[in-house]
Amino acid sequence: MENLYNCVLWNRWGRGWQSLNVPLRTITTLDRFALVIFKRGEYKMRMLQPPELLRAMGADEHILPVGNRRDKVKLCGNGVCSTVTKLIFKEIIRISKKQK
Repeated sequence: MENLYNCVLWNRWGRGWQSLNVPLRTITTLDRFALVIFKRGEYKMRMLQPPELLRAMGADEHILPVGNRRDKVKLCGNGVCSTVTKLIFKEIIRISKKQK
């Protein structure tokens, strides 16, 4: 595991840098986020992988269906964060109970 103080996220489409201690910006159907690591005097960059994007969305237990990496990133971008979905359904249930 990398020292997180030496890492930042970079948004490939001109949105700039992002610290690892804040929520990830919107995940789109395109590959946007790269992890930039400063190690031994040089910077190394790699794109976030689909399982990492899923974890950032709060979907730790979800498994993407078969497909290449691009297809899986696209599915992540079309997804809704688990925590958001839970809150939406809790509100729907609360409203429906209130109307009864």
